[in-house]
Amino acid sequence: MDDPDLVDAVQRPGARGRSASQVVAFRRNAAQSGRCGKEAVYASTVFHTEDASAGLGALRQALDAPRALRDYGMPEDGIAKALGPIMKAIPANNPTPVTYANLTMLLQAAWAGDPVN
Repeated sequence: MDDPDLVDAVQRPGARGRSASQVVAFRRNAAQSGRCGKEAVYASTVFHTEDASAGLGALRQALDAPRALRDYGMPEDGIAKALGPIMKAIPANNPTPVTYANLTMLLQAAWAGDPVN
């Protein structure tokens, strides 16, 4: 990897206030918005994948990082407890409508470590 921000995020998670997924997400968003031309191929050049999502999967696999919220110690009943605070934090202009039903499905998949499409 030749990206010092990403290397630092992988080697010292949270040390500079950002995770590897945050660094990659920032790069992807910059590329998609046209703010940063060289970033348009970031995921494919660093992770040798076609997109950032696959790149994050490759990074997770290389690090043998936990895949599920339960692996981080979240109890299954934490899903219901998280719904209210998360719903309050979602901005009104969120591009995807968020409901209790679709947020519950997302959190259940994240808790189990299932891929979300």
